[in-house]
Amino acid sequence: MKKLSLVLFAALPLSAFGHDVEINGKIAFDIQKVADGVYAAIVPQPAMPAVSNSAFIVLSDGVLVVDSHMTRDASRALLSEIQRITKKPVRYLVQTHHHGDHVGGNPEFPEAIDIFAHENARENLRKSNQTGARLPSATLNGGLTFHRGREVKIGYAGRGHTDGDLYVWLPKESVLIAGDLVFNGYIGFMRDGYASDWADTLGKLIELKPQTVVPGHGKIADVNAIKIFRTYIWDFIVAVKKYKDEGMSGSQTVANFKMPKSYESWGMQDKALKDNILRVYHQLPERN
Repeated sequence: MKKLSLVLFAALPLSAFGHDVEINGKIAFDIQKVADGVYAAIVPQPAMPAVSNSAFIVLSDGVLVVDSHMTRDASRALLSEIQRITKKPVRYLVQTHHHGDHVGGNPEFPEAIDIFAHENARENLRKSNQTGARLPSATLNGGLTFHRGREVKIGYAGRGHTDGDLYVWLPKESVLIAGDLVFNGYIGFMRDGYASDWADTLGKLIELKPQTVVPGHGKIADVNAIKIFRTYIWDFIVAVKKYKDEGMSGSQTVANFKMPKSYESWGMQDKALKDNILRVYHQLPERN
């Protein structure tokens, strides 16, 4: 585990292309070239105005963007960066799931574009849309493949971070844009998650054998980041189960919980740990 964790926190060596994008004097994200015509907007830490990572892919007929950040300012900056790199129009937007940090900025995107999401993500966003995001215009519950000068697969591998997480896979480039199915160096948010299913879903992503992984939060990594995050989810379930098996209530588990040592330094614990514990606790079967 320790050997793999060294990979987790290190960014992969990428092209020399890369620069910080500032909004109101604050670094919002760093544009990094992942492969020929494939770029990621990596947020240094989960904070406004961007909060989460996004990515974009240059196709023969335009640009496909994956996730639109938290705010309209961040989306506006992302669209400006895309225009600096290519004169092709943005034609498609994939929203990996319904959370505001991934969809909040999408009103800045041209109204004529197609916005793709899982059908559950659209329904979740319809029910709760605190950022005022536009609803997806096209939904799927399985997979979809673009053939636009390159092959781009939009896939659904099962429940995980939510019940509607999509990923984007470029088989030729071996690049996986994972959304919040993968957190790199963070404990992730399980408030809407399905921990046991999540581990199974990550197993399917591992089977793709991606050389490059763009996580929803954290630095660009490789397939080891998925393996480590899946192991963390298993370890987290086991840790919560221990308290429940001892007869502790959910609130007692929160009060007494100790994060497994391998993950003590991971971020988001102040924001997500309590919700994560309670979510897993209540999804565990009752003791006989």
